[in-house]
Amino acid sequence: MISTQVLELLIAEDERDLREILSTHIEENLNVKVHLASNGLEAIEILKMNKILLIISDLMMPIMGGKELLDYNVKENNLPFILITATDISQDLKLSGIKTYHPSNAIFHKPFSIDLLTSHIDHIIYKEIMRNR
Repeated sequence: MISTQVLELLIAEDERDLREILSTHIEENLNVKVHLASNGLEAIEILKMNKILLIISDLMMPIMGGKELLDYNVKENNLPFILITATDISQDLKLSGIKTYHPSNAIFHKPFSIDLLTSHIDHIIYKEIMRNR
């Protein structure tokens, strides 16, 4: 039996243009519903009200950043998490343990290939579907 359930992702990104570009590209290429948040607090509210499969979050956002959202996710849901960052590599070394929380977690550095990101998301979706069969 093939599931007709719509898969839902969350993008938390404070740059509106990037948020919209990511959302459009992912929805068109992966046939999923994308929820949008401009900071970590908005993202938490979306997580509480929806069945999200994957979180994609910017590291640096106003009000609540991606690291705090990751910490919340680890405590509450432990969903796959992709962190997007423009920070230098030394800052990211502090986040290098991100994969210890969930094996599908990843860090993408700005600028990044949207096609590579989409491919990684598609792989995570496939793994999650197979794991939950």
